[in-house]
Amino acid sequence: HAVSQSRPLLLLIDDLQWADGGTTALLFHLGRRLTGSRIMIACACRPEALDADESDRDAAQGVSTVLHELCRAWGDVMIDLDQVDGRAFVDAYVDSEANCLGESFRQALYDHTEGNPLFTAELFRSFGRDGTLVRNESGHWVEGGPLHWEQWPPQVEAVIAEHMDGLPAEERSLLRVASVQGETFVAEVAARVLGWRVEETVRRLSGPLRTRHRLVEALSLDRLQSSGQRLSTYRFRHFLLQLAAYSSLDAIERAMLHEATARAIEAIYGAENASRRDLAPELARHFEEAALPLEAARCRLEAGRWAIHLVAYEEAIDHLERGLSLLEGATPSRDKAQLELALCLAVRGPAFVQRGRQSPLHIWVVKRLSELIRHPDLQDDPQRLTALMVVARSVNWSADPERGRQVGKQILALAEEEDTASLMEAHLALGHSAWLRGELAAARDHLTQVLALYDQEAHDPWSPLYGVDSSTMGRTLLGYVLWLQGYPSQGRFVLQEALTQAERVGQPSALGFVRLVVGAVTAVLSRDRVSAAVYGKALREHGEVGPVYGAWSGLLAAQAKDVRLDPAPGQGLAISMEPSPASQAIGSGAGQATRLLVEARMCAEAGKTEMGLSTLDRARAWIEGTGVRLMEAEVWRMRGELLLARLPSVPGGTNGAEALACFQRALDVAREQEARWFELRTAVNLARLWQAQGRPNEARRLLGDIHGWFSEGFDTVDLQEAQALLDELARVP
Repeated sequence: HAVSQSRPLLLLIDDLQWADGGTTALLFHLGRRLTGSRIMIACACRPEALDADESDRDAAQGVSTVLHELCRAWGDVMIDLDQVDGRAFVDAYVDSEANCLGESFRQALYDHTEGNPLFTAELFRSFGRDGTLVRNESGHWVEGGPLHWEQWPPQVEAVIAEHMDGLPAEERSLLRVASVQGETFVAEVAARVLGWRVEETVRRLSGPLRTRHRLVEALSLDRLQSSGQRLSTYRFRHFLLQLAAYSSLDAIERAMLHEATARAIEAIYGAENASRRDLAPELARHFEEAALPLEAARCRLEAGRWAIHLVAYEEAIDHLERGLSLLEGATPSRDKAQLELALCLAVRGPAFVQRGRQSPLHIWVVKRLSELIRHPDLQDDPQRLTALMVVARSVNWSADPERGRQVGKQILALAEEEDTASLMEAHLALGHSAWLRGELAAARDHLTQVLALYDQEAHDPWSPLYGVDSSTMGRTLLGYVLWLQGYPSQGRFVLQEALTQAERVGQPSALGFVRLVVGAVTAVLSRDRVSAAVYGKALREHGEVGPVYGAWSGLLAAQAKDVRLDPAPGQGLAISMEPSPASQAIGSGAGQATRLLVEARMCAEAGKTEMGLSTLDRARAWIEGTGVRLMEAEVWRMRGELLLARLPSVPGGTNGAEALACFQRALDVAREQEARWFELRTAVNLARLWQAQGRPNEARRLLGDIHGWFSEGFDTVDLQEAQALLDELARVP
């Protein structure tokens, strides 16, 4: 007091919780005589010591009495360091010395220490010791290399280990069991694993472990709606405490406790579906750590399905892929096969929507589903029908009509009479397969069945499982078939209906599919390149749905340009035909031959006859290799056109004879397929050739017969050309 008369005095008392009776008495005396003096007394005290064991209760009560007296005399003089802003402390500590450490470093330091002063100081100092923090020429701290945040200083680990080792055995066991749940845990789950009464568990957590040892803190008390089950949630005060408790378990203990924890969670949450869905990832983690792959994969399946419901497709893919990887090392069994089938079915939808049909994941899933539907343990599994439907849709996009026919028959055999959705899918698969093979009458019958079975009220028009609903796809293909059969007006009408239906549903993949088909029909069958380019432009917005849409958009735009006006004929064409993953994506189903036909016509118009013939040779080889014969007649017909365009050439020369053979082959194929549209086109080419060869009567008879068959579509380019040629032939004697 005498010293403070001449200068201010600071009296600092550390570790007040260990003060003896004499010290507390002196502090009590000083506290009553501070008025008017220039003395500050600052005391540091661990609050857990104020809740001491019986042996230390007298000392704790002495310190508590002094603290209460100081508060009574001086007001709110207590500062709880647990309540201060930890991030502000981190910034202040870093800035206590000159530095050039930015926001990312400071935030990372706070994230790893949560502002704990001891952890913050020791971790910062450890970076200085190992050279990852260095002083620059100006003496400022800067980052000198990669910072190893996961490596904690021995001083910190020693403090935590000492703290844990000083606990009674029961409380240490409780923390180890709780650590298996994670940084946050539920007391009722820990109690069930330990076989303790919940009341005893809560008493220890909210008592000594919270107040004296300061290792955990209470978060919330909730109840399950269905059962009223109480859930007492706590958390470790720092993740390092949880890590230390968990690290003290050996591998066998961990596996056993993870399984016990998972079983406890299942028992406690019971039929609470909402909670179980949220807990599925946690249960999966426990079962995985317990070396129970089937249980873990089943939980991943549940988590993935719930993520799909929430339209969180990437999260769903992560869960479902993890589930599939868990099954790789599992012992073969019926359960494993059923679970793998369910996981593949679940992941196929988000893989299609999020990553596209050509993505490695989607391709692998469809291939695996094709294998699983032949698995002997799955022949009577209810999921097999769904898997067949998925495979059928995927086959529809591929160049494998025979496989599509087989899958369609399998679905038809499995589908119940009242199961209209499955029947629709069977007829769609069979109709699409027949369409690819060029069997137009059979395709029309099956596709008509699809539309007859469709019920807008009963059938969901959009499912991530398929990408395009059965009705929209069936209507689109039917419009294509009708046009080829010689009913262009009806075909146009049905295609417009499909377009309207897709626009009404607002399903991007369905709308993209219809626009693609209508654009191809408009370009190849209608020969209206300007309108086709309009559909191509509309396809641009579907580029993210799949690369095929972007590729067709570019192709339809390119074929609409008048390449004859290009100052360097064929130059722009070569650029548009340059191979790319996107252009290769066009080549699925009937798309490859159609693409090559468009490109061959562009070659002819650019004066690149040989390039066009080479393109058509590739189309013929592709048709022979795949069995997709839909465009076979048109390929032969156009080959004949290009042969006649070769120079020098005369109607009766070599090129004329070879062209005649091509036209005759095209006519035979078109008649076999009952493709009246291609028969008409080929008849026009043959009639012109015969006219040039002096055979007008044969030309008039051939063209007149097929032209006379038509009853609609007289506004189309093909029928108008045919009529003009007939008029010209009629004037020939």
